[in-house]
Amino acid sequence: MNRMPLLAIVFALAPVLAQAQASPAAAPQERPADAMFRAWDANKDGSLSKEEFRAGWAGLRQRAAANAEARLRVQFDRADANDDQAIDANEYKSLLLVRRAGDAAPPLSRFDASKDGKLQFEEYLVLVQELAPRAAPAEGTR
Repeated sequence: MNRMPLLAIVFALAPVLAQAQASPAAAPQERPADAMFRAWDANKDGSLSKEEFRAGWAGLRQRAAANAEARLRVQFDRADANDDQAIDANEYKSLLLVRRAGDAAPPLSRFDASKDGKLQFEEYLVLVQELAPRAAPAEGTR
């Protein structure tokens, strides 16, 4: 994925913060933000330089992207009912994002870059990037 959707960062941020809080070096009762600050403060001077912030943010985005991609791989594998490493037309219709889109759901062919009538994992990622923002609940509607 070239661009990390904000939704994926949000989903991936919680486990990263929990891990930072649970790290053995973390002080008892330390807040996740404090643990993250301490981890990003490479020279341990009690402040974050622009370079430390950029490095910390880049690392967070990398972990978030890896976490999001791993979760999407699990979803893809579950959707692949016949275990052929692709999502065919019947499996496509069963995808939650496609069902949520209803009649407005684009056809499988829109994401089928290889034109083999199926979605490979990379093609599935494109589908998720396009349809997930539409499926996200509006703020305040939970």
